[in-house]
Amino acid sequence: MTAHVLQKEYALAKYTDLPLLMRWTEGLVVTLIVMIGWLPAIWFVTFVSRIVGVDLGVGLHALLTVLLLAGAVYGSSRAIHRLWPHEKQD
Repeated sequence: MTAHVLQKEYALAKYTDLPLLMRWTEGLVVTLIVMIGWLPAIWFVTFVSRIVGVDLGVGLHALLTVLLLAGAVYGSSRAIHRLWPHEKQD
């Protein structure tokens, strides 16, 4: 996304219900990360475990995959909060 598009979206958000718009955007991003991110996260954990040479087992493999996805969700949430602060600016 270019800076020009982001400026237009921010200008639009100033005249709308910003917290509602932010919640919808955050919910969409989180949903997309979880829906699309499961398989690459599982592949990444498997790839790293094979490089290290450790057999993780099913439980630890699932835990690391969930933690990886949680980190992605948290990071995207923080990015959205930085892009659109909670307070409405006039």
